[in-house]
Amino acid sequence: MLHILLQSKVLLSLMTATGLLGILCQIISNRCCRQLIREAADTQPEKGEFMKRMRYRYQIDSRCCQGNVNIPVFVQRMLLDYRYRKLTLHQWRRMAAGWYLGSMAIAALGCWYNQAQHNQADLMLMLRMAAAVTVVTALTVLWCDSRYKESRLTVQMQDYLCHSGISADISNTGLDEWKEEGTQAAMLAETGKKKAAKGDSRAERDKRQLQESLARMKSGERETAAGTEKDWGRERNREILKQMDAKEQERIIREVLAEFLA
Repeated sequence: MLHILLQSKVLLSLMTATGLLGILCQIISNRCCRQLIREAADTQPEKGEFMKRMRYRYQIDSRCCQGNVNIPVFVQRMLLDYRYRKLTLHQWRRMAAGWYLGSMAIAALGCWYNQAQHNQADLMLMLRMAAAVTVVTALTVLWCDSRYKESRLTVQMQDYLCHSGISADISNTGLDEWKEEGTQAAMLAETGKKKAAKGDSRAERDKRQLQESLARMKSGERETAAGTEKDWGRERNREILKQMDAKEQERIIREVLAEFLA
């Protein structure tokens, strides 16, 4: 099996396939950059999916930071988070480099095997094929020019955020609305706390009344007017418990009984 894998034709096929996969990954990365550049340069109000997502996230960050957003950092984060086929642009480029290194490793293995077998013809063929894969890969990298495209994309995204009117709209109108919404939310939260405090005080009052009723039933008053006091206490307790929800009834009865039986 090892002898079959180390044959020159098999190694040549593997080396060529891995080299082509690396070139394909580089082309996919370049295609993603070109598509994002077209979206950022589009003057139409309806942008592509990536620009819509960036605008939405910028609005959310502006709301959280009260309009003080570091635009270069925000743009870099958007590019780092962008995914095509579940892979980021950096991962596509790293995969391209990995496939190329794998191709060169296969070429080195083929050269070593052919030299050990003293097969000069296959050795020269392997060297020429490795050189061809390297030249094509280098030409693809130069043609893609990923660094320039990424810099151009970054500048266009920053220009869109700074000069398209979105920052001014958010800072002038949206921020005031968000502040008003925050004030209303704070007022609602304060009202909820007050209601909760009132609910707690009412629950404490009902609990105290139940305790007083049970205490009277337990004291000497029960001996003098046992029947009247017991009926009144039961009726009063029943009316109090009807005004509560099920959870509050269960909690208060459990606490009262625990204190009563202690």
